[in-house]
Amino acid sequence: TRAPKLWLWPLLITLLACLPLFMTSLLSPAYSPDSWAFYELSQTVFGDFYRITHMRSFASDVPYSAAFPPLWPTLIAVADAALGTGARTGLYLAFASFVGFALLSELIGRHATGAAWFGLAVALALLIGPKMVSIELAAGRTIPLQLALFALVVLGLLKGIAMTLLGAVG
Repeated sequence: TRAPKLWLWPLLITLLACLPLFMTSLLSPAYSPDSWAFYELSQTVFGDFYRITHMRSFASDVPYSAAFPPLWPTLIAVADAALGTGARTGLYLAFASFVGFALLSELIGRHATGAAWFGLAVALALLIGPKMVSIELAAGRTIPLQLALFALVVLGLLKGIAMTLLGAVG
C-alpha cells in the first residue's frame, strides 16, 4: 500500500502549514459582509432557496439573491446540516478546500515535472503572499474552493482524460 504512505507527508506538511492561520481564524474569524452573506444564504438552501433575509449595502427590490452563485452556500448548508458547525462552517470548508488544492497541486507537479514536492511548495507559497489566499481562508470565502476546482481541471487536462470529477482525481 504505497499510495497512502506517498501522500502522508504532503498531507501532514499542508496541515502543519495551515495550522497557525486556522487556529487564529477559529479564535477570531475575519468575517466580511460576504462571509456572512454566504452563511445567511446557506440558511435558505433547505427552505425558500436564496430568499434574501438580510440587508446589504445596496438596495434591491427582488426577493431572491443574485449576489453569489449557489455552490458555496449549498456546500455550507450541507456541511452545517451534517456537522452542526454553524457560522464557522464556511471557514472549515475553506481550509478543507485549500488542503485539497495543495494535494492536487502536488499531484499536478509530479505529473508535469516528475519531481516530488514541487507542486506542494508552489501551493503552500500562496500562504506567504500575496495575502489574498490567507485572507480568503480566514474569512471562510470561496477562493480556496475555486483553486481546488481549477486544479482538478488542470490535472484532467494534463492527464488528457474526459473532464469528470472522478476522472480528474484519477
